[in-house]
Amino acid sequence: MSKYEFLSILGRELGNLDAETRNEILNDFGEHFDIGLRSGKSEEEISRVLGDPRDIAQEFSQNRREQAADTERRTDEDRYAAYTPNRREDTADISDEDTAFSFDGFVKNVDARRVRCVRLDLTEDDIEIRGGNQSRITLQTDEDDEDAYSVSLLPDGVFYIKKQRGHGGSDISLELPEDYYGDLEVTTRSGDIQAANLSSLASFKARSSSGDMEAENVRCAGEFRVHITGSGDASLSAVAAERFVLASASGDFDISRLNASSTLNMSTGSGDIDLRECKCPGGFNVSTGSGDIGSDNGAGQFKASTGSGEVVVTNHLGTVWASTGSGNIEIETDEITSDVTYSTGSGDINIECRRLSGNIRIASGSGDIEFSAYELGGNITGRTVSGDIDLSLGRGSNAVFALKTGFSGRKRNEFDRIRSEQYQNTACKVSLETLSGDIDIKAL
Repeated sequence: MSKYEFLSILGRELGNLDAETRNEILNDFGEHFDIGLRSGKSEEEISRVLGDPRDIAQEFSQNRREQAADTERRTDEDRYAAYTPNRREDTADISDEDTAFSFDGFVKNVDARRVRCVRLDLTEDDIEIRGGNQSRITLQTDEDDEDAYSVSLLPDGVFYIKKQRGHGGSDISLELPEDYYGDLEVTTRSGDIQAANLSSLASFKARSSSGDMEAENVRCAGEFRVHITGSGDASLSAVAAERFVLASASGDFDISRLNASSTLNMSTGSGDIDLRECKCPGGFNVSTGSGDIGSDNGAGQFKASTGSGEVVVTNHLGTVWASTGSGNIEIETDEITSDVTYSTGSGDINIECRRLSGNIRIASGSGDIEFSAYELGGNITGRTVSGDIDLSLGRGSNAVFALKTGFSGRKRNEFDRIRSEQYQNTACKVSLETLSGDIDIKAL
Protein backbone atom coordinates (compact mmCIF):
# COMPACT_ATOMS: atom_id res chain seq x y z
CA MET A 1 0.00 0.00 0.00
CA SER A 2 1.40 3.41 -0.97
CA LYS A 3 1.69 6.39 1.38
CA TYR A 4 -1.16 8.13 -0.43
CA GLU A 5 -3.46 5.11 -0.16
CA PHE A 6 -2.57 4.55 3.51
CA LEU A 7 -3.21 8.17 4.55
CA SER A 8 -6.36 8.41 2.42
CA ILE A 9 -7.91 5.36 4.07
CA LEU A 10 -6.78 6.51 7.53
CA GLY A 11 -8.24 10.00 6.98
CA ARG A 12 -11.53 8.60 5.72
CA GLU A 13 -11.86 6.18 8.64
CA LEU A 14 -11.08 9.00 11.12
CA GLY A 15 -13.95 11.10 9.78
CA ASN A 16 -15.78 10.94 13.10
CA LEU A 17 -12.98 12.86 14.88
CA ASP A 18 -12.58 16.62 14.92
CA ALA A 19 -10.41 18.17 12.21
CA GLU A 20 -7.58 19.17 14.58
CA THR A 21 -7.19 15.67 16.04
CA ARG A 22 -7.54 14.01 12.63
CA ASN A 23 -4.88 16.25 11.06
CA GLU A 24 -2.53 15.65 13.98
CA ILE A 25 -2.83 11.87 13.55
CA LEU A 26 -2.34 12.09 9.78
CA ASN A 27 0.72 14.30 10.22
CA ASP A 28 2.22 11.80 12.69
CA PHE A 29 1.80 8.88 10.30
CA GLY A 30 2.99 10.97 7.37
CA GLU A 31 6.17 11.61 9.35
CA HIS A 32 6.59 7.84 9.85
CA PHE A 33 6.59 7.43 6.08
CA ASP A 34 9.10 10.26 5.62
CA ILE A 35 11.47 8.72 8.18
CA GLY A 36 11.20 5.28 6.59
CA LEU A 37 11.75 6.61 3.06
CA ARG A 38 14.87 8.46 4.17
CA SER A 39 16.22 5.20 5.61
CA GLY A 40 15.77 3.43 2.27
CA LYS A 41 12.50 1.56 2.81
CA SER A 42 9.69 1.53 0.27
CA GLU A 43 6.21 2.87 0.96
CA GLU A 44 4.83 -0.67 0.79
CA GLU A 45 7.29 -1.89 3.45
CA ILE A 46 6.43 1.03 5.74
CA SER A 47 2.68 0.56 5.41
CA ARG A 48 3.04 -3.19 6.06
CA VAL A 49 4.88 -2.51 9.33
CA LEU A 50 2.45 0.20 10.47
CA GLY A 51 -0.52 -2.13 10.01
CA ASP A 52 -3.99 -1.81 8.53
CA PRO A 53 -5.08 1.88 8.62
CA ARG A 54 -8.64 0.76 9.32
CA ASP A 55 -7.54 -0.99 12.52
CA ILE A 56 -5.49 2.05 13.53
CA ALA A 57 -8.46 4.37 12.98
CA GLN A 58 -10.73 2.06 14.93
CA GLU A 59 -8.33 2.15 17.88
CA PHE A 60 -8.17 5.96 17.87
CA SER A 61 -11.95 6.23 17.51
CA GLN A 62 -12.53 3.80 20.37
CA ASN A 63 -10.26 5.81 22.65
CA ARG A 64 -12.08 9.00 21.74
CA ARG A 65 -15.51 7.43 22.39
CA GLU A 66 -14.38 6.26 25.81
CA GLN A 67 -13.08 9.71 26.65
CA ALA A 68 -16.30 11.33 25.39
CA ALA A 69 -18.43 8.95 27.45
CA ASP A 70 -16.39 9.79 30.52
CA THR A 71 -16.82 13.52 29.88
CA GLU A 72 -20.60 13.17 29.60
CA ARG A 73 -20.74 11.33 32.92
CA ARG A 74 -18.83 14.02 34.74
CA THR A 75 -19.65 17.66 35.34
CA ASP A 76 -16.91 20.04 36.32
CA GLU A 77 -17.91 19.48 39.94
CA ASP A 78 -17.60 15.71 39.45
CA ARG A 79 -14.08 16.06 38.06
CA TYR A 80 -13.03 18.06 41.09
CA ALA A 81 -14.77 15.59 43.37
CA ALA A 82 -12.60 12.82 42.01
CA TYR A 83 -9.76 14.34 44.00
CA THR A 84 -11.76 14.95 47.22
CA PRO A 85 -13.35 12.77 49.93
CA ASN A 86 -16.80 14.32 49.39
CA ARG A 87 -17.66 12.19 46.38
CA ARG A 88 -19.80 9.24 47.39
CA GLU A 89 -19.21 7.17 44.29
CA ASP A 90 -15.68 5.69 44.32
CA THR A 91 -14.84 7.51 47.59
CA ALA A 92 -13.11 4.43 48.92
CA ASP A 93 -10.96 4.30 45.82
CA ILE A 94 -9.72 7.85 45.15
CA SER A 95 -9.82 10.33 48.04
CA ASP A 96 -7.74 12.98 49.73
CA GLU A 97 -6.34 10.32 52.03
CA ASP A 98 -5.21 8.40 48.96
CA THR A 99 -3.67 11.44 47.23
CA ALA A 100 -0.61 13.38 48.30
CA PHE A 101 0.61 16.45 46.40
CA SER A 102 3.91 18.28 46.91
CA PHE A 103 6.38 20.32 44.93
CA ASP A 104 8.05 16.99 44.07
CA GLY A 105 4.92 15.44 42.54
CA PHE A 106 1.95 13.43 43.76
CA VAL A 107 0.91 9.92 44.73
CA LYS A 108 -2.54 8.46 44.01
CA ASN A 109 -3.85 4.97 44.69
CA VAL A 110 -7.04 3.00 44.16
CA ASP A 111 -8.51 -0.28 45.40
CA ALA A 112 -7.45 -2.89 42.83
CA ARG A 113 -10.53 -5.05 43.46
CA ARG A 114 -12.68 -2.55 41.57
CA VAL A 115 -10.35 -2.23 38.57
CA ARG A 116 -10.63 -4.44 35.51
CA CYS A 117 -8.36 -2.34 33.28
CA VAL A 118 -5.56 0.16 33.85
CA ARG A 119 -5.25 2.57 30.91
CA LEU A 120 -2.53 5.19 30.56
CA ASP A 121 -2.65 7.83 27.81
CA LEU A 122 0.65 9.72 28.01
CA THR A 123 2.72 12.08 25.87
CA GLU A 124 6.46 12.36 26.59
CA ASP A 125 6.36 10.63 29.97
CA ASP A 126 8.60 7.70 30.90
CA ILE A 127 6.54 5.05 32.68
CA GLU A 128 7.73 2.25 34.98
CA ILE A 129 5.16 -0.42 35.84
CA ARG A 130 5.93 -3.09 38.41
CA GLY A 131 4.21 -5.65 40.59
CA GLY A 132 4.14 -5.33 44.35
CA ASN A 133 2.72 -6.91 47.51
CA GLN A 134 0.10 -4.28 48.29
CA SER A 135 -3.63 -4.66 47.52
CA ARG A 136 -4.00 -1.24 45.89
CA ILE A 137 -2.87 0.27 42.61
CA THR A 138 -0.47 3.14 43.26
CA LEU A 139 0.40 5.89 40.80
CA GLN A 140 3.29 8.21 41.52
CA THR A 141 4.82 10.98 39.41
CA ASP A 142 7.37 13.74 39.84
CA GLU A 143 5.01 16.21 38.12
CA ASP A 144 4.25 19.05 40.59
CA ASP A 145 1.28 20.43 38.62
CA GLU A 146 -1.95 18.87 39.84
CA ASP A 147 -3.71 19.71 36.58
CA ALA A 148 -1.12 17.91 34.42
CA TYR A 149 -3.00 14.60 34.72
CA SER A 150 -6.60 13.54 34.65
CA VAL A 151 -6.94 10.52 36.97
CA SER A 152 -10.28 8.77 37.39
CA LEU A 153 -11.89 5.43 38.12
CA LEU A 154 -14.69 5.00 35.59
CA PRO A 155 -17.91 3.15 36.46
CA ASP A 156 -16.99 0.31 34.10
CA GLY A 157 -13.86 -0.45 36.16
CA VAL A 158 -11.28 1.38 34.02
CA PHE A 159 -8.59 3.22 36.00
CA TYR A 160 -7.79 5.96 33.50
CA ILE A 161 -4.69 8.17 33.62
CA LYS A 162 -4.34 10.84 30.93
CA LYS A 163 -1.62 13.45 30.48
CA GLN A 164 -3.13 16.79 29.56
CA ARG A 165 -1.84 18.69 26.57
CA GLY A 166 0.61 21.49 27.14
CA HIS A 167 2.62 19.70 29.84
CA GLY A 168 6.11 18.31 29.30
CA GLY A 169 7.40 14.85 30.06
CA SER A 170 7.61 13.41 33.56
CA ASP A 171 8.67 10.20 35.27
CA ILE A 172 5.73 8.00 36.29
CA SER A 173 5.72 4.94 38.50
CA LEU A 174 2.74 2.59 38.57
CA GLU A 175 2.63 -0.28 41.07
CA LEU A 176 0.08 -3.06 40.65
CA PRO A 177 -0.73 -5.89 43.06
CA GLU A 178 1.23 -8.98 42.17
CA ASP A 179 -2.04 -10.88 41.68
CA TYR A 180 -3.78 -8.13 39.67
CA TYR A 181 -5.78 -9.98 37.03
CA GLY A 182 -6.86 -7.33 34.58
CA ASP A 183 -5.89 -5.57 31.37
CA LEU A 184 -3.00 -3.12 31.11
CA GLU A 185 -2.92 -0.60 28.25
CA VAL A 186 -0.21 2.04 27.78
CA THR A 187 0.02 4.66 25.04
CA THR A 188 2.82 7.23 24.84
CA ARG A 189 4.22 9.39 22.07
CA SER A 190 7.91 9.49 22.86
CA GLY A 191 8.36 8.19 26.40
CA ASP A 192 9.90 4.87 27.39
CA ILE A 193 7.83 2.02 28.84
CA GLN A 194 9.16 -0.44 31.43
CA ALA A 195 7.14 -3.33 32.88
CA ALA A 196 8.42 -5.88 35.40
CA ASN A 197 7.23 -8.56 37.84
CA LEU A 198 3.60 -8.72 36.70
CA SER A 199 2.48 -12.31 37.07
CA SER A 200 -1.25 -12.44 36.32
CA LEU A 201 -2.31 -9.89 33.71
CA ALA A 202 -5.26 -10.65 31.47
CA SER A 203 -3.63 -8.80 28.56
CA PHE A 204 -0.95 -6.21 27.87
CA LYS A 205 -0.96 -3.57 25.12
CA ALA A 206 1.69 -0.90 24.61
CA ARG A 207 1.85 1.67 21.84
CA SER A 208 4.57 4.28 21.36
CA SER A 209 5.67 6.59 18.58
CA SER A 210 9.40 6.56 19.29
CA GLY A 211 10.07 5.42 22.86
CA ASP A 212 11.71 2.16 23.90
CA MET A 213 9.83 -0.77 25.44
CA GLU A 214 11.21 -3.12 28.12
CA ALA A 215 9.41 -6.00 29.84
CA GLU A 216 10.77 -8.58 32.28
CA ASN A 217 9.03 -11.31 34.28
CA VAL A 218 5.58 -10.59 32.85
CA ARG A 219 2.84 -13.18 32.40
CA CYS A 220 -0.42 -12.68 30.47
CA ALA A 221 -3.35 -15.04 30.11
CA GLY A 222 -4.21 -13.48 26.74
CA GLU A 223 -2.44 -11.28 24.23
CA PHE A 224 0.82 -9.38 24.67
CA ARG A 225 0.97 -6.61 22.06
CA VAL A 226 3.62 -3.95 21.39
CA HIS A 227 3.39 -1.48 18.51
CA ILE A 228 6.14 1.12 18.07
CA THR A 229 5.23 3.31 15.11
CA GLY A 230 8.61 5.09 15.02
CA SER A 231 12.16 4.08 15.81
CA GLY A 232 12.02 2.70 19.35
CA ASP A 233 13.56 -0.62 20.38
CA ALA A 234 11.86 -3.43 22.33
CA SER A 235 13.51 -5.73 24.88
CA LEU A 236 11.58 -8.64 26.44
CA SER A 237 12.88 -11.19 28.95
CA ALA A 238 10.99 -13.99 30.68
CA VAL A 239 7.62 -12.96 29.26
CA ALA A 240 4.78 -15.46 28.79
CA ALA A 241 1.43 -15.01 27.03
CA GLU A 242 -1.05 -16.90 24.90
CA ARG A 243 0.07 -14.99 21.80
CA PHE A 244 2.44 -12.15 20.93
CA VAL A 245 2.09 -9.37 18.35
CA LEU A 246 5.24 -7.21 18.22
CA ALA A 247 5.87 -4.50 15.63
CA SER A 248 8.26 -1.60 15.17
CA ALA A 249 8.77 0.73 12.23
CA SER A 250 12.56 0.65 12.44
CA GLY A 251 13.66 -0.45 15.91
CA ASP A 252 15.45 -3.59 17.11
CA PHE A 253 13.95 -6.51 19.05
CA ASP A 254 15.98 -8.24 21.77
CA ILE A 255 13.94 -11.18 23.08
CA SER A 256 14.95 -13.88 25.55
CA ARG A 257 13.04 -16.68 27.34
CA LEU A 258 9.75 -15.80 25.69
CA ASN A 259 7.01 -18.41 25.98
CA ALA A 260 3.92 -18.25 23.75
CA SER A 261 1.28 -20.93 24.17
CA SER A 262 -0.15 -20.02 20.76
CA THR A 263 1.61 -17.86 18.15
CA LEU A 264 4.21 -15.11 17.83
CA ASN A 265 4.16 -12.50 15.06
CA MET A 266 7.07 -10.05 15.00
CA SER A 267 8.02 -7.46 12.39
CA THR A 268 10.23 -4.42 12.04
CA GLY A 269 10.90 -2.18 9.06
CA SER A 270 14.69 -2.10 9.24
CA GLY A 271 15.78 -3.25 12.69
CA ASP A 272 17.46 -6.46 13.84
CA ILE A 273 15.63 -9.30 15.59
CA ASP A 274 17.47 -11.43 18.17
CA LEU A 275 15.71 -14.29 20.00
CA ARG A 276 17.18 -16.61 22.64
CA GLU A 277 15.51 -19.58 24.37
CA CYS A 278 12.05 -18.76 23.02
CA LYS A 279 9.29 -21.36 22.76
CA CYS A 280 6.20 -21.07 20.61
CA PRO A 281 4.28 -24.29 19.82
CA GLY A 282 1.93 -22.41 17.48
CA GLY A 283 4.81 -21.08 15.42
CA PHE A 284 7.02 -18.02 14.94
CA ASN A 285 6.44 -15.56 12.09
CA VAL A 286 9.39 -13.14 12.06
CA SER A 287 10.21 -10.51 9.43
CA THR A 288 12.31 -7.40 8.93
CA GLY A 289 12.73 -5.13 5.95
CA SER A 290 16.52 -4.99 5.97
CA GLY A 291 17.81 -6.15 9.36
CA ASP A 292 19.27 -9.44 10.58
CA ILE A 293 17.29 -12.24 12.23
CA GLY A 294 18.85 -14.52 14.83
CA SER A 295 17.46 -17.26 17.07
CA ASP A 296 19.20 -19.69 19.41
CA ASN A 297 17.81 -22.57 21.49
CA GLY A 298 14.25 -22.03 20.32
CA ALA A 299 11.36 -24.46 19.83
CA GLY A 300 8.43 -24.38 17.42
CA GLN A 301 7.93 -23.89 13.71
CA PHE A 302 9.93 -20.84 12.65
CA LYS A 303 9.34 -18.66 9.58
CA ALA A 304 11.86 -15.88 8.96
CA SER A 305 12.17 -13.37 6.13
CA THR A 306 14.32 -10.29 5.61
CA GLY A 307 14.85 -8.02 2.65
CA SER A 308 18.63 -7.91 2.78
CA GLY A 309 19.86 -9.11 6.17
CA GLU A 310 21.15 -12.44 7.42
CA VAL A 311 19.11 -15.25 8.99
CA VAL A 312 20.89 -17.36 11.62
CA VAL A 313 18.87 -19.99 13.54
CA THR A 314 20.84 -22.40 15.75
CA ASN A 315 20.01 -25.24 18.16
CA HIS A 316 16.37 -25.13 17.12
CA LEU A 317 13.67 -27.75 17.74
CA GLY A 318 11.20 -27.58 14.88
CA THR A 319 11.04 -26.85 11.19
CA VAL A 320 12.57 -23.57 10.00
CA TRP A 321 11.67 -21.60 6.86
CA ALA A 322 13.95 -18.74 5.81
CA SER A 323 14.37 -16.28 2.97
CA THR A 324 16.45 -13.15 2.40
CA GLY A 325 17.05 -10.87 -0.54
CA SER A 326 20.85 -10.87 -0.38
CA GLY A 327 22.09 -12.05 3.03
CA ASN A 328 23.40 -15.38 4.27
CA ILE A 329 21.21 -18.11 5.78
CA GLU A 330 22.49 -20.42 8.51
CA ILE A 331 20.13 -22.98 10.06
CA GLU A 332 20.85 -25.60 12.73
CA THR A 333 17.75 -27.56 13.68
CA ASP A 334 16.87 -30.95 15.12
CA GLU A 335 14.42 -32.03 12.41
CA ILE A 336 12.74 -30.70 9.28
CA THR A 337 9.32 -32.30 9.07
CA SER A 338 7.54 -30.12 6.48
CA ASP A 339 8.24 -29.01 2.95
CA VAL A 340 10.48 -25.96 3.27
CA THR A 341 12.32 -23.46 1.09
CA TYR A 342 15.52 -21.55 1.83
CA SER A 343 16.35 -18.81 -0.64
CA THR A 344 18.68 -15.85 -0.98
CA GLY A 345 19.56 -13.61 -3.86
CA SER A 346 23.33 -13.66 -3.45
CA GLY A 347 24.27 -14.98 -0.02
CA ASP A 348 25.50 -18.36 1.18
CA ILE A 349 23.18 -21.00 2.68
CA ASN A 350 24.27 -23.47 5.37
CA ILE A 351 21.67 -25.96 6.69
CA GLU A 352 22.33 -28.62 9.36
CA CYS A 353 19.68 -30.99 10.67
CA ARG A 354 19.65 -34.38 12.35
CA ARG A 355 16.73 -35.73 10.35
CA LEU A 356 15.04 -34.62 7.14
CA SER A 357 11.55 -36.06 6.73
CA GLY A 358 10.06 -33.31 4.58
CA ASN A 359 11.10 -32.07 1.17
CA ILE A 360 13.61 -29.22 1.05
CA ARG A 361 14.38 -26.68 -1.65
CA ILE A 362 17.52 -24.53 -1.42
CA ALA A 363 18.25 -21.70 -3.88
CA SER A 364 20.92 -19.01 -4.10
CA GLY A 365 21.64 -16.62 -6.91
CA SER A 366 25.42 -16.67 -6.59
CA GLY A 367 26.31 -18.00 -3.14
CA ASP A 368 27.47 -21.40 -1.92
CA ILE A 369 25.09 -24.07 -0.56
CA GLU A 370 25.95 -26.47 2.25
CA PHE A 371 23.49 -29.04 3.62
CA SER A 372 23.90 -31.96 6.01
CA ALA A 373 21.47 -34.51 7.47
CA TYR A 374 22.25 -37.74 9.34
CA GLU A 375 18.85 -39.28 8.55
CA LEU A 376 17.34 -38.74 5.12
CA GLY A 377 13.60 -39.19 4.61
CA GLY A 378 12.75 -36.46 2.11
CA ASN A 379 13.76 -35.08 -1.24
CA ILE A 380 16.40 -32.37 -1.72
CA THR A 381 16.53 -29.77 -4.49
CA GLY A 382 19.43 -27.32 -4.58
CA ARG A 383 20.36 -24.72 -7.16
CA THR A 384 22.89 -21.90 -7.38
CA VAL A 385 24.08 -19.96 -10.38
CA SER A 386 27.79 -19.66 -9.62
CA GLY A 387 28.37 -21.07 -6.15
CA ASP A 388 29.52 -24.49 -4.96
CA ILE A 389 27.19 -27.14 -3.48
CA ASP A 390 28.39 -29.34 -0.61
CA LEU A 391 26.04 -32.10 0.58
CA SER A 392 26.69 -34.41 3.56
CA LEU A 393 24.31 -37.30 4.26
CA GLY A 394 24.27 -40.23 6.66
CA ARG A 395 26.09 -43.21 5.21
CA GLY A 396 22.93 -45.33 5.26
CA SER A 397 20.86 -42.83 3.29
CA ASN A 398 18.85 -44.36 0.46
CA ALA A 399 19.05 -41.76 -2.29
CA VAL A 400 19.47 -41.32 -6.01
CA PHE A 401 21.12 -38.26 -7.43
CA ALA A 402 20.67 -35.93 -10.39
CA LEU A 403 23.74 -33.70 -10.56
CA LYS A 404 24.30 -30.92 -13.06
CA THR A 405 27.28 -28.59 -13.40
CA GLY A 406 28.54 -26.29 -16.09
CA PHE A 407 31.66 -26.79 -18.21
CA SER A 408 33.97 -25.47 -15.50
CA GLY A 409 32.45 -27.36 -12.54
CA ARG A 410 33.23 -30.82 -11.22
CA LYS A 411 31.09 -33.52 -9.52
CA ARG A 412 32.27 -35.74 -6.66
CA ASN A 413 30.06 -38.31 -4.90
CA GLU A 414 31.15 -40.72 -2.15
CA PHE A 415 28.00 -42.84 -2.30
CA ASP A 416 28.18 -46.20 -4.01
CA ARG A 417 24.64 -46.20 -5.33
CA ILE A 418 24.61 -43.37 -7.86
CA ARG A 419 22.08 -43.12 -10.64
CA SER A 420 23.18 -39.93 -12.33
CA GLU A 421 20.34 -38.13 -14.10
CA GLN A 422 17.91 -40.95 -13.08
CA TYR A 423 15.40 -41.42 -10.24
CA GLN A 424 14.24 -44.57 -8.46
CA ASN A 425 10.82 -44.64 -6.80
CA THR A 426 12.16 -46.46 -3.74
CA ALA A 427 14.74 -43.82 -2.81
CA CYS A 428 14.83 -40.18 -1.83
CA LYS A 429 15.60 -37.92 -4.76
CA VAL A 430 18.46 -35.44 -4.65
CA SER A 431 18.62 -32.92 -7.48
CA LEU A 432 21.52 -30.44 -7.44
CA GLU A 433 22.52 -27.90 -10.08
CA THR A 434 25.14 -25.17 -10.42
CA LEU A 435 26.09 -23.39 -13.59
CA SER A 436 29.75 -22.74 -12.78
CA GLY A 437 30.49 -24.16 -9.32
CA ASP A 438 31.42 -27.61 -8.01
CA ILE A 439 29.17 -30.31 -6.45
CA ASP A 440 30.63 -32.39 -3.62
CA ILE A 441 28.60 -35.13 -1.86
CA LYS A 442 30.01 -36.77 1.27
CA ALA A 443 28.89 -39.76 3.35
CA LEU A 444 28.79 -39.10 7.13
